[in-house]
Amino acid sequence: MNRYAKSPAIGMWELINESQTINDPAKKVDVCGLKGVKPGNTDDGSDILKNFYSTEGGVLKAIDPNHLLQMDVEGHGECGISGPGYDTIINIPVVDVGTFHDYSNNYDLSDQFPNGLKERISTTKSAHKPFTLTEAGPSGDFCTYNIKNIEHRFEQSFSEGISGYLPWYVANTCNGTVTYFPDNDIITYVNNYYNTNLKNN
Repeated sequence: MNRYAKSPAIGMWELINESQTINDPAKKVDVCGLKGVKPGNTDDGSDILKNFYSTEGGVLKAIDPNHLLQMDVEGHGECGISGPGYDTIINIPVVDVGTFHDYSNNYDLSDQFPNGLKERISTTKSAHKPFTLTEAGPSGDFCTYNIKNIEHRFEQSFSEGISGYLPWYVANTCNGTVTYFPDNDIITYVNNYYNTNLKNN
């Protein structure tokens, strides 16, 4: 990290990919499962993640105060970031950018309410921080996705105020055939949208 602290090649850091609190029956750890079950337990796992981000994020910022720290969560309601848990993490001072991994073939951004993309964008905007889709693409079989729905989600996400979009992954695989850019319709669309709408902004 010291090596890249002043590097213009670094956009932002993340601590770990798709972080969440997990249940461990072997160690009798059942953080999320105890909420609303065991009397007096209101822990949804977010306190554990809050401590992780605050501690490790603080270490990172001490070494490199020049770059942003993004959340690295899927955002769909996993243990520790379900519902208000996401609010808890995005409002940690050392966390600069909200994130979401959007794999959906649906037209509407509210398709995963209350832990959906539209809600996460709104929560992050309320925290006065930028929001990025750090993974995005069709769900399931690349042979059956609807490119018009993917295009609509992309455009609607930017209209809602996102700051970045990372297609994931960049190869369409259908019936054993892998299609890369420029023949990949998703990557081609994103590239054309960038050149037309974002490049000179």
